[in-house]
Amino acid sequence: MIVADAAKPPSRASNFHYAFLVLSRPQRRAIHAVYGFCRVADDAVDHADSVDAARAGLLTWRRELDRIYQGTPETPVGLRLAPVVAAYHLPREHFDELLLGVAMDIGRPRYQTFEELSRYTYRVASTVGLLCLPIFGVGGDAAQRYAVERGLSLQLTNIIRDVKADAAMGRIYLPLDELAAFEYAEDDLLASRHTPAFERLMAFQCRRAREAHQRAQALLPDPRRLLVPEIMGRTYEALLDRIETSGYRLFDKPVRLAASTKAAIALTSWAGVRLARPAPHQERS
Repeated sequence: MIVADAAKPPSRASNFHYAFLVLSRPQRRAIHAVYGFCRVADDAVDHADSVDAARAGLLTWRRELDRIYQGTPETPVGLRLAPVVAAYHLPREHFDELLLGVAMDIGRPRYQTFEELSRYTYRVASTVGLLCLPIFGVGGDAAQRYAVERGLSLQLTNIIRDVKADAAMGRIYLPLDELAAFEYAEDDLLASRHTPAFERLMAFQCRRAREAHQRAQALLPDPRRLLVPEIMGRTYEALLDRIETSGYRLFDKPVRLAASTKAAIALTSWAGVRLARPAPHQERS
């Protein structure tokens, strides 16, 4: 675990960096604190050299989470997060769900159906969105529904983008019943075999991810306060564009967006919100 580095803000290479720039400085510090905890929890599993080490690493962060909510953190990550938890009243249950999701990565995870995968995406992605809502200054059922759907859309895109890297770690997130339906074997994925069946499978995955992005955008209750996740959504939709244009060549080299592309998406999204007429409820807020 690289605790000190994990507490740092995302680098310019991150898909989050330019989205976070539209926040106020206090909001940015708060988001970085949440991001830092998510990252070290994830690293505790990803960088572990055994199942036992991964479980021990997660237990370490679960205990630190206890101390954070008691106001007695001991790590740099915890010291940054504790005042954020107190100031924004971040619900403990979302962190607990997050850690359960990270624990699902221990070993060689497989998901038989999309329903099973959705439980995982809720835990590792939607919970982060739910934690960020108080920092963005948004509450209510509509915002929570949006956060859950936006988390799903982002994580489905991550799964597509990282299919090779995940397979190299023995992880398969694509539902096994869908691999079978498209006649693409688990062994083919682990061996990075690009076939017509793989292209059909990934085209289906991209369509579903796009539908999730569209549902999230349709649920958007407050474009100004939820500008950050919307920038992230548009960035990930551009990533899907790149994947589809490449012919789903996900085994050749990592599919990435240029920093200039991500910056342009953030700038145009910010300008669009600034120029738009506020909704009546936003004018009164």
